[in-house]
Amino acid sequence: MESKGIHMMIDGGSTSKKDVAKYQLVPFLSYEGIGALDAVILTHEDEDHMSGILELMGMMEERRSNIRIRNLILPDIGEASKGDNYRMLEAKAAGLEIPTSYVKQGDEINLDAIGKSFNPFSINGRAAGTAPDSKDLRIKCIGPVPKMVTDEPNAYSTILLLKCGDFSGLFTGDVEGTGQDNLKDYIRSNPDEFKNLTLLKVAHHGSGYTTDEEFLELTRPQISLISCGVDNRYGHPHKELVERLENIGTGIYRTDKSGAITLELRHSKLIVDTFIEDMHVNDE
Repeated sequence: MESKGIHMMIDGGSTSKKDVAKYQLVPFLSYEGIGALDAVILTHEDEDHMSGILELMGMMEERRSNIRIRNLILPDIGEASKGDNYRMLEAKAAGLEIPTSYVKQGDEINLDAIGKSFNPFSINGRAAGTAPDSKDLRIKCIGPVPKMVTDEPNAYSTILLLKCGDFSGLFTGDVEGTGQDNLKDYIRSNPDEFKNLTLLKVAHHGSGYTTDEEFLELTRPQISLISCGVDNRYGHPHKELVERLENIGTGIYRTDKSGAITLELRHSKLIVDTFIEDMHVNDE
């Protein structure tokens, strides 16, 4: 995510590719002219979401890359929920003196604070004494609930709601189970925040065990993005999930069909650029 010179990345990893930072993340960031990630936000500790982040830290440590991570943001979960990968990320960040923050439901990421010495979270997402402009990017955490305790990393996935003008996007990590139940509870209690949802990053690569009918009826996104590999061993996206998306009339984009997918917000228009085919979608 890039906005007004600030660069953030949500997750980065793979279970099917080795050296994903060396061969995918660093070349892409370098091509885009990005020398530093102001924040890396981890949704949960599964390898396919964090291996590249850990590798990138190793490259920083060994001075094999000029790409820097300035802040690490992890889900705020109970100590009993932290697995080996989670603690490894904490330790590696501490060794590199990368500030680590913990995000929970209700927090807003203060973009003015990213890369500075004070807490990057605030109630209104702006530095004290300033009012957010309607065109500013605002990022609110919807999950996990504070100090969530679970033995399922997917359940505690960081869930982010992005807003900029009339655009809104919901990024869900791999959330399922208790985490999805908590998410639906929040949406029922705060329906106005999710009206006219522009974009849904579909949970868990299109697994049929999440993104259920009730959730889709509550959100009804205009566009849905599914991140999944070609002929992946899990069969993602599952047929029943694709049918649920089709039934609500959302536009579906899949990385296994379209390759890399890039979105750019220009005034009132959302530009969706796919590696294999291009499509423009008006955001009315």
